[in-house]
Amino acid sequence: MENEFFNIDFKDAEKLGILEAPTNETEVEKEETTTTNETKKEELETEEIKNTEENKQGEEDPTKVTDEGSPNISSSIAFTLADNGVLQTLDDDRLGKIKTTEDLIEAFKEDLHNQLDEQQKRVSDALNAGVEPNKIQQYEQIISTLDNVTTETLEAEGEQYENYRKNLIYQNYINKGFEESDAQDMVERSVESGKDVDDAKKALESLKKFYKNSYEREIEDGRKSSEEFAKKQQKQIKELETSIIDDDDFYTPLEVSKTVRKKIFDTVAKPIKQKDGTQITAIQQYMKEKPNEALKMFGTMYVLTEGFTKFEGILKGTVKKKVRESTRNLERLLTQTPAIDGSLNYKSGIGDIDNGEKIIGFDI
Repeated sequence: MENEFFNIDFKDAEKLGILEAPTNETEVEKEETTTTNETKKEELETEEIKNTEENKQGEEDPTKVTDEGSPNISSSIAFTLADNGVLQTLDDDRLGKIKTTEDLIEAFKEDLHNQLDEQQKRVSDALNAGVEPNKIQQYEQIISTLDNVTTETLEAEGEQYENYRKNLIYQNYINKGFEESDAQDMVERSVESGKDVDDAKKALESLKKFYKNSYEREIEDGRKSSEEFAKKQQKQIKELETSIIDDDDFYTPLEVSKTVRKKIFDTVAKPIKQKDGTQITAIQQYMKEKPNEALKMFGTMYVLTEGFTKFEGILKGTVKKKVRESTRNLERLLTQTPAIDGSLNYKSGIGDIDNGEKIIGFDI
């Protein structure tokens, strides 16, 4: 590992873009008390003690029935798992905060993360924060190399070891914001004064701290970016849902019910898990599997609706077809049905009936 370090040119580290200076207790069953001939004072005292014990028990027992009448099952499961060696890195205070199934899932993730070593945690955090894999690899290589430098290497005699110490000192000054020429001058002064060994040791610790801090900032910046992206995405999805479900001005003339609108929203927004683990919507899947068909449909609708602004043209032919079809069906019904007393009342309309909801369909 040390020999590999000699081949690393710290000047190339600028490519990273990071060289700027910087008890549980289960519910106790209460014994029923029988009515006695005790004095009223004794009865009140007994009741007060009983209430105090119930209140205390309700505070300590995570499995106690809630006001809504259902026990905190998730918390009870968490404590049971902890007693059996699962979720072993979480203390009672953390386990007591588990109230829902989602909380329990997050607790499992946290427990698994706590069991990773320092490097595994860094890589896991970086990947979750969206840091590019090549950057992660560069950081890990530098940090691993620095961590494996020994005192013997820094104190060894010989030209290659002296150059090794110079390299450490030089890069440390560069990271502090020195110009290259000034950093080189400081290296020469260190060697001439015989302090290069001590200076190299100090430089090593400074470099470790610098790159680890830079790595942490990279992860934190990535985490913030991911959170901001998630918030924007959630906002966009909510706006899309509102525009589809609540836009009566657009959908009512088309006779599209709320149920159908919900299906439309799910089609364009609800993810479908793929075999490779990725998630895409039904529309995205269709475009992926049948790109030409998707473009044909999209282009046709765009032209016939004048850029998705007017639907009268595409509905006109469908409306006439439906009217003609309804008329033919009515004529067939009247000619084939025996005469009955009274009058036949009916309402003419457009569209088919599906589960009591009027819908209109058309082929493109």
